[in-house]
Amino acid sequence: MESMYFDITAHALESAVNSKTTEVSFKYSIDALERLKTCREVLSGNRDIDNLTEMCLAAVYAGVAIAIAGTSLPHGISYFYTYYHNVPHGIACAIVQAKFLGMCCD
Repeated sequence: MESMYFDITAHALESAVNSKTTEVSFKYSIDALERLKTCREVLSGNRDIDNLTEMCLAAVYAGVAIAIAGTSLPHGISYFYTYYHNVPHGIACAIVQAKFLGMCCD
């Protein structure tokens, strides 16, 4: 569940900052991130219907955003860790994205 949560986060963040972002994709990215805030208890095991519903809606909104704008470099790099080191995709995205954003913000 954690891997999915972080993959949704990666989709929303990367599409929001992508050079192909549109007003529509940006709105969907923000909506996805807002929904993820309301269901972050899922990370500590609270998988009640409200949290799961919010997470599913966040996934749909992030999916729309990514379909319009696409992802960026961290997402592509994360596949290396998934394929060659068996790190779950969403976790790999979170690790690479954190490092990438840290480099960009220095």
